[in-house]
Amino acid sequence: GVGLSAVQVGIPWNLFIINKGRSYDYYINCRYEGVGQKFKSIEGCLSLKNQDGSFRRFEVQRFDKIKLTGKQLVISGNAGLAINDIDFVVTGIQAVIVQHETDHGFGILISDIGREIEFIP
Repeated sequence: GVGLSAVQVGIPWNLFIINKGRSYDYYINCRYEGVGQKFKSIEGCLSLKNQDGSFRRFEVQRFDKIKLTGKQLVISGNAGLAINDIDFVVTGIQAVIVQHETDHGFGILISDIGREIEFIP
C-alpha cells in the first residue's frame, strides 16, 4: 500500500500517511474539494481482503485534481516536529491517494462509493 489511515489500524483519528519512497507525508484532519475532472480509478484497499488474502479491486469515480485543506505533520531530524496548516492543490495519482485515505477518516470505503469489478492478479 502507498497510504494508510489511522482508522485502518484501530486508531480513531482523522490521520493518514503516504509512502513517498524514502519518506512519508503525514496529514491530520484533512478535507478535500474536487476541482479537476472526474475519472474512473481502479483502487485496492488494505481494509478489503478476500478470504484467500488477495485484494478486491473497485472501479470508483475520483477527481484528478483536488484542493486539500487541513494540517500536515512534519517530522524532521532529532525529534523535530511541526504541524503546519495546508491549503494546496494535489494532482494525478497523489490526488487519488489523498482522496482514498481522507475518505477512510470519515468511515468511507471504496466499496461504499465504487462498483466492484473482476480483477485477476
